[in-house]
Amino acid sequence: MSKQLIGYKAKDIEGYEGRYSVTECGKVYSHSRVDTNGQLHKGRWLKPYEGGKYTSLRLSKDGIVRTVNVHSLVADAFIPNPDGLYAVNHKDEDKHNPELSNLERCTTQYNAEYSLGVTCSFVSPEGYKVTVHNLAAFCRTEGLDPSNISKIRTGKLKHHKGWKLF
Repeated sequence: MSKQLIGYKAKDIEGYEGRYSVTECGKVYSHSRVDTNGQLHKGRWLKPYEGGKYTSLRLSKDGIVRTVNVHSLVADAFIPNPDGLYAVNHKDEDKHNPELSNLERCTTQYNAEYSLGVTCSFVSPEGYKVTVHNLAAFCRTEGLDPSNISKIRTGKLKHHKGWKLF
């Protein structure tokens, strides 16, 4: 069910209807409710955390707490999935940006190749510049770990086997 939440277009989270809603920009709202002890819980915006690879938060229902990725909630609520695609790609490659405009449904293979199919330049261990258009192919050719090369590209690692960002 689509609704307005303080200026945001929002939809109920599947399995948590009437309890939690998610907006197109990735904000999650916990609706006011009375628990089994008769205690009132006022509605509020939940604060996500970025402790892992993605922006996540915890949802609770019937005493069961589940950790979910916010981008998955946004995709499930707003992106049709007639082909049953499992993966959700972050177009800007910022895994902490769960906004609808940044997300697309895709295959797991496309999702993996998307982040490896960018153009960037590296300096080899010998000191020459190499421009790379496909990180996966480059890593296979040079015997490098694709995750470490991606970390160099995003600034999380300084070098890998002598290779560094140009």
